[in-house]
Amino acid sequence: MMTKRHTNSTKSVAQPVERSYDHHMFTPDQLRAARALLNWSQDDLASAAEVAVMMIKNYERRLSDPRLSSMTKLKQTLEEAGIEFIDATDTTGAGIRWSSPNDSKSTAKADR
Repeated sequence: MMTKRHTNSTKSVAQPVERSYDHHMFTPDQLRAARALLNWSQDDLASAAEVAVMMIKNYERRLSDPRLSSMTKLKQTLEEAGIEFIDATDTTGAGIRWSSPNDSKSTAKADR
C-alpha cells in the first residue's frame, strides 16, 4: 500500500519590483536633463562616472534598471559637476538645477 506524502510547499509571493529611482536617486528624465544642462553626451557621462554607456542609454530609454552602485556613481559624478537633484513633492515634479549660481557661469564660459 502506498501512502501519499504531504510536503510543505512554499509558494513564491510576488514582491514589488524595486526600481533604482525608487531609492530617491533620480529618474531617467532627470538624468537626461542633467546631461543637457552640462552639455554632456551619454559617452561623456559614462566616461566621467566610469560606467557603461549602454547602461545610461538603456536607463534613459526605461529599458533597464541599473544597479544601485551604478546609480550612485552617476549621481556623485553629476553632483560634482554642479548638478543638484530636486525630489518631487505633492505639488511639483522632480527636477534638476545648478547647485550654485557660479556653476552655470563657469559652464557657459567653457562652451565658448
